[in-house]
Amino acid sequence: MIPEAKINQEIKSMTLCVAGLSFILIGVFVLTDKFSLSVLLGIAVGSAASIGNFMLNIYTAKFSAKHDQKQASSIVILSKVIRTFLMGAIAYVILLVPILHDMSGIVALFFPQISRAILYITKK
Repeated sequence: MIPEAKINQEIKSMTLCVAGLSFILIGVFVLTDKFSLSVLLGIAVGSAASIGNFMLNIYTAKFSAKHDQKQASSIVILSKVIRTFLMGAIAYVILLVPILHDMSGIVALFFPQISRAILYITKK
């Protein structure tokens, strides 16, 4: 069983890292003189979706730990399929809605993976 404090710490670390990457991306757009409200909204939607996906992943792992191995693997696989579909739907919405900047929103969807790499490197 994963302690609640450990889960909260992981979510907090990931959220702070995603926020840092969001500010860096905003800085890149400001420096290239391409910053606009649509960039900010795209980053906000992409970052929120990616953090939500990460939280669902954590809570799926916690929930699946309560079951036997076969049931747990089925739960994890089903969660992965649903979360992948949701992220694809969010990416589609980002591309579809004109007020959301396409590139900034899609790039922000990958921030948790980048954050995991950063946190892994800095914890060693």
